[in-house]
Amino acid sequence: MGLLLPKSDNTVRVWAIDTTTNQVVDARAFIEPVHKGHETLNLPTLAFLVEHEQLGRRVLFDCGGRKDYQQFSPGVLIKMDEILFSMRVDQDIDEILEEAGIALETIDSMIWSHWHFDHHGAPDHFPKSVEIVVGPGFKDLFMPGFPTRPDAILSDVYFEGREVREIAFSDSNFKLDITAANSSVEAMRQFEESPDVLVCISHDMALINILPLLNKDPKADINDWKVKGLKEEARWFWLNELPRGGKPGRPPFVDGRFWRGHKVESWTDPVPAALDAK
Repeated sequence: MGLLLPKSDNTVRVWAIDTTTNQVVDARAFIEPVHKGHETLNLPTLAFLVEHEQLGRRVLFDCGGRKDYQQFSPGVLIKMDEILFSMRVDQDIDEILEEAGIALETIDSMIWSHWHFDHHGAPDHFPKSVEIVVGPGFKDLFMPGFPTRPDAILSDVYFEGREVREIAFSDSNFKLDITAANSSVEAMRQFEESPDVLVCISHDMALINILPLLNKDPKADINDWKVKGLKEEARWFWLNELPRGGKPGRPPFVDGRFWRGHKVESWTDPVPAALDAK
């Protein structure tokens, strides 16, 4: 039986945003088993701007990383040193939006798909009127932040003077245990198999190359993906990343660790004063 989508009179416009957060990560942190030649993963990072024109409301779904990564908590920087071989962030998402003519005050919410540093961005760059929307249990796990809690993952400055709203999910669609999570992933195939659904994953190299991007054309949303055949164009793109003869399918698309365009040795080392001033 095919996927039955509910009827609705509500529609939104969706723009894809290249957050410019480009990473090379240790595959062992995300995949098992790791095959020879596939020890690292090239990860671009997409975010999405969603606008309901009738209601006059806009939300961001994810926010990418941030250029001044030293603003992350010590816990995040330590984890970055463990799994993140290379990263370069050329622009924060607030800069990208403003360059596209979108005033930050017109954003109502930023939705965090999860807490990883390459998805929550720099919320402190946004007006306090922009709420943060998260899943159930977030406040208990992550608030208060650093430095109030020295071992916290997220920082206090993200939440100061800002509403943080948890959205509850029923047991039928929010999975916490591994077995149930695998079932949820299998169920997603129904969406992927539907010709009326385009599944967009933030780190999909195909989408960053194929979708129209707000960065390049602020007028170009992705609503006409079906007419343009973008799903078919993207379907087998992932094969380019697989190893061939035990060698990587693609070279690392970032070479080194960057602070504001300059290479540094370690994520946890203090940034040299000469670079911090630039």
